Amino acid sequence: MSFTVYISYSQKNKELVDKLYSVLKQNGIVTYALDVTIMPTLEGRPFADEIRRYINSSDYVFVLLTKDAITSPNIFFEIGLARASSKPILLIVEPDTGLPSEIGDLPYIILDRSNPSVTLEQIKQLSSKLKSQKEAGNAAMGLLFLLGALAFFAWLSSDER
Repeated sequence: MSFTVYISYSQKNKELVDKLYSVLKQNGIVTYALDVTIMPTLEGRPFADEIRRYINSSDYVFVLLTKDAITSPNIFFEIGLARASSKPILLIVEPDTGLPSEIGDLPYIILDRSNPSVTLEQIKQLSSKLKSQKEAGNAAMGLLFLLGALAFFAWLSSDER
């Protein structure tokens, strides 16, 4: 099963999001972003329903919280959806953005606007680690399932049932 990330962002930060999207995709991570993944597939369906669907199907939500994004109600709508779905959230915060106290408890990394490649490398490393953790968890679940199935079939074939 693949590792998926939903990126929440302001349209004003599309250039940076395109770079982030590219880094994640190159790292083998299925990435959902409004302009790239969602808008082309809407086909008349309600926008909010599609956002909810993509967030619900993601393993993680990355929020690009810049000075542009902090004033966008859509960003906070998407954070609310992620929280309601118990999705882990990582904030990517531009310095001096003024992080609201309502989301101050969320983990974050600092966006280095002067050298975004540093931030992108941090995100690449973190997402690789998260992906590996999920894969290890899936392997462990698969092993538990296999052991359970073997025990069940051993029980079925035993005379002790």
